Amino acid sequence: MSSWSTTPSRNDESSGRIAALLNPVADRPEFLDTLRAYLRHQHDRRVTAHHLGLHPNTVDN
Repeated sequence: MSSWSTTPSRNDESSGRIAALLNPVADRPEFLDTLRAYLRHQHDRRVTAHHLGLHPNTVDN
């Protein structure tokens, strides 16, 4: 299970905005796993989809 804190690890002017953007998915581990994979694979939806065993359109949605 994924864990994601909406409490910023560092405080700067963007911390609150980033936390607010992530808050809606904080209780959705499948979304967080997808986001992590997407970032890990340099924003490549096809590689992300392959890694997760999904169709690329699923990553888009």
